[in-house]
Amino acid sequence: MFSGSNSRRREAGTIAAVLTLFYLCFHSYFYNFDGVACAIAVELGDLKWLVHGNHLGYGVVGWAFYGLFRLLGLNVPALLALQALNSALGAATAGVFYAALARAGVRRPVAAASTAGLALSQAYWLWSLEAQVYPLGLFWMAWALREALAPRPRPARLGLFQALAMLGHVSHVMFTPAALYVLRRRAGPDWRRAWACWAGALGATLLAAYSWAALFCVRPASFDEWRVWLLGSAALTLNKRFAWHGAYSWHGLRDWAFMSARIFSDFLSLSGAASAAAAALGLGCLGLAGIGAWRSARSSRRHEAVLCGLWLAPYAALFLSWEPFTTVYRLSDLLPLWLLIALAFERSSQA
Repeated sequence: MFSGSNSRRREAGTIAAVLTLFYLCFHSYFYNFDGVACAIAVELGDLKWLVHGNHLGYGVVGWAFYGLFRLLGLNVPALLALQALNSALGAATAGVFYAALARAGVRRPVAAASTAGLALSQAYWLWSLEAQVYPLGLFWMAWALREALAPRPRPARLGLFQALAMLGHVSHVMFTPAALYVLRRRAGPDWRRAWACWAGALGATLLAAYSWAALFCVRPASFDEWRVWLLGSAALTLNKRFAWHGAYSWHGLRDWAFMSARIFSDFLSLSGAASAAAAALGLGCLGLAGIGAWRSARSSRRHEAVLCGLWLAPYAALFLSWEPFTTVYRLSDLLPLWLLIALAFERSSQA
């Protein structure tokens, strides 16, 4: 699926392979609820519990990956198989991100350094070692980014990649403004047709996946069972009614702001000089992203700056309210932020 020079394709593949082995050298140290719950469902082999309404695809992919382990004679707990799966997903996402930077015309040294920065960012590193549902969606968001940076993005592919990301986690519906902007700007006078093609691919993929899950896995017997399944984490209450996990508040804004730096370097888990250095690193990365956005907006790379802004803003609007203190929800921010950091070091002509 890669286009461009064979050398860039080989470089992206090499990055993915090396990072997979690198991540697998480290043990996880934090077992989160989603990962453990999914591992239990995988070992039980009950598809009804694997197709969660908010992240339909991860359980099925994890179940298949665990089956591959068993087929190869590797009799390991499902949790370890899922951790290995996420190491492979994190590594592959970094490889696709490198390919996206290549498509954007970023020079090799800058692209390599930015990809390394992504791979070693605290949140990215953490969730490439742990079993958790979110990295599957992030993998497909890297493909969506690569497609969005093409001179002529293909609407059907962009819609497909976003749909697959939403099957990884439904929150990736927030990429919609960025997708519409890309197609409106790049498709020329045929932008309405491009929007329709994107919406068709997105809708058809989601409809097919959720229909399959409903008919062959969940088999809801009533409308109320449909509702509870589709609400997923938003129905984790005693009466199974919709409940929003948070609200807009100054406290939430503070948590979100702290997490914006912590996804690069977790300074709150340290103390003394180490905490100060880690905070400076996180704030420095945010500052570089801001410089990249400012320079790009004033140059021929304005498209990339607007794309990143329309990516970051809707996710921020969601996660300022929904659990702003949760690290894993901020993974999707790292792709546009590291793209902007890369652009801070690129030479661009004035627009």
